[in-house]
Amino acid sequence: ESIPICSPIYLSSDSIGNTIQYFTWNPASTNSNMFAYIDGNGSVSTYEIDQNLKQLKILGKCDANDDNSSICWSPRGKQIVVVKYSGALELYEPNMQLRKQYQSAAINSTFPPCISVLWLSTHQFLLGFSENIPDENTNENSFFHI
Repeated sequence: ESIPICSPIYLSSDSIGNTIQYFTWNPASTNSNMFAYIDGNGSVSTYEIDQNLKQLKILGKCDANDDNSSICWSPRGKQIVVVKYSGALELYEPNMQLRKQYQSAAINSTFPPCISVLWLSTHQFLLGFSENIPDENTNENSFFHI
């Protein structure tokens, strides 16, 4: 039986833009109490859970940007990547200090929006593109790009 780290922690709607668009835990075992999310305003925030005090500590936050699509921690949990709908990438420290920017690797401007990113290795990312139209039963505009 698992034991909760702490009781539920509720964030005010002011701090999350009323919704959480994307959420991810830091995969590193030493930082397993760290997570990040994109809020409804497009801001990316990183937090750490203080297990002793049972409270959240904000590590960093980047400005709202409605082009922020998805996020993923590096395999070692030392950085986080933010992907734009265009497929452009931004690498950040956990305190949300920008480290590096990459232009979109999408070779065709007619690509559908980039909706997902997976950090595979140091300089390799898997991007998922899709029109994201749930009413249509078609996959013709959905694909992955490394």
